[in-house]
Parts: sequence; structure tokens; C-alpha cells
Amino acid sequence: MSTKETAVAHARSAELGPGSARSVARALQEPLLAAIGAADASVRERLELVDRSFAVWVDGWETGSRTAPWRPRLVTPWPDLVGMFAVGGAMGMAAAAGARSTPALDSLEVTAPTMVGFLTVAFAAIAIGAVVARREREVLLMQRDDSAAVTRSAFLWVGAVFSAMAVIAMAVRYASDEFFPIAVLASAMSVAGLIACTVLALDANRVARASAAGGKLRHRARGGGPAALRDEAIDASGDAREWAESVLSVLSPELRAELAEAYAAAVREAIARHVLPRDTEKRLQPRDWVAARYDVVR
Repeated sequence: MSTKETAVAHARSAELGPGSARSVARALQEPLLAAIGAADASVRERLELVDRSFAVWVDGWETGSRTAPWRPRLVTPWPDLVGMFAVGGAMGMAAAAGARSTPALDSLEVTAPTMVGFLTVAFAAIAIGAVVARREREVLLMQRDDSAAVTRSAFLWVGAVFSAMAVIAMAVRYASDEFFPIAVLASAMSVAGLIACTVLALDANRVARASAAGGKLRHRARGGGPAALRDEAIDASGDAREWAESVLSVLSPELRAELAEAYAAAVREAIARHVLPRDTEKRLQPRDWVAARYDVVR
């Protein structure tokens, strides 16, 4: 059976209760999700993440179980901030940033051991940051405002730039200063820091772009009360639609057209059964199944 035929058969037999238009639409869309999963399981998984993120923002308002907007408590990106400052300290030592005020800081015998100390702290911090970000990944993907994923990506990119500057500064120093083991170690750690920060920054950037924030850092004033929750639910609806469309964009145009046609046919079949309230029928939005999936009553 085609996706359209499966969707129509499902709409004909499914129990369509008096719930919201969104719940009815999602019930009708079960064959669509099955078709998406058959074509690309990763797309279905990402779409389910959009669903969970949407639920976090909207369910509390609709059920009255939350009195303030959702603000997750995360450790990310604070370890990465520490790492960025530590790499910056190593870069400053390599560039003899304090030599004018304290000439002793211009000595490689002082600079190299201090750099090793800074870089050791940096490696520990970014390693902790990577572990924490992995554990908090799903919440990071759900964040729409004040995205910790976007901020972490920025901190790591700055750390990579600082590491590159430290490598260059040490290379310049070697032209005039004498080599010794700790200086070589400091240079090697600077190169390792550049590689580690770059690799982690690329991964963090992928997470940030795949998140509900879309790789953009947006700030929203912290409000409270029913009005703030309602506004966030409405915004979450629009953001979820955009996010879902981005997720679905990797599917072939033919499959996307087939899904749209199958949903429209399922809606027509469900309405023909005369079991749905009039308002629900109007909100099923047969021309846009993604919009119906994230519908919010304003």
C-alpha cells in the first residue's frame, strides 16, 4: 500500500476522540512518521526531538502545571569559559603581555612553565565541558533562547584563536630564545590546544545549528505569569514548525509531496466520519501537516 492509502485506512479506523486539533492531527500522521522512518530513521528521530522540545514549551501552559517559562539549569558552557580564559592566559604569557610592567615575564624560563600550568587547566576544563555537553545534549538541542550550545561554540572558537596566537608567539620566541624541554612542551601543548579547541568547536557548532536556536544567540527577557507562558507557547509553535521543516528538508521532494498528499487525504476521511467537533475540523489544516502538528490555540 502507498503512504496515502495507508493514511486513509488509518483515518478510517483510528479512534479520534474529542481532544485538541493537534492531538487528532498527530493521530492521523502516524503513517507519515512510519514512512519517514522507513526512508531515513535519523530524520524521524530528529522530528521526535522537535516534538519533545515543543512539549516542554507548550504543555506547561496548556495544562497549567507551570507558572513560569521553562529555563533549564545547565553546567554548559561554564567549563568551556574557564578553558577559554586559561588558553587566553597561556597566549598572554607566550606573547609577553606583562613584559612592560614586569620584565621577568619576558623570560622564557618563566613563560614556559606558566604556559604549561595554564594549558593543563585549559585541557581539564574543556574535557569536562565535552563530557557535560554530551550528557546535556538533548536539553541543549531544545533551548530556543539564551542557547548554551551557541555560547559554548563561541567560547571554543575563541579558545582556538588564542591557541593559534600562542603557537605563533612561541615560534617567534624560538628565533631569539634558547630551547629547553619545558619550552618545547609548552609549544606542543599549544598546538594540541589548537587542535582540541578546533575539533570541539566544530562539533559544538553542529549541535548549535541543529538546535531549536538554529545556531543564533537570542535573548528573551525573563517574564512570568500566564501571559508570558502563552507568548512563549505561540513562539514555540512557530519555531517548531521552522525546525521541523529544516529537519524534513533532507527528504526527497517526491517523498515530501507524498506525505502532504497522504495527510490531506487522511483529514478528508476523518472529517467524513462526522466524529470530530466543528472547531477541530477547521484547525486540522489539511494543506500543511507540519503546522497542524504544532498547532497552538491562541
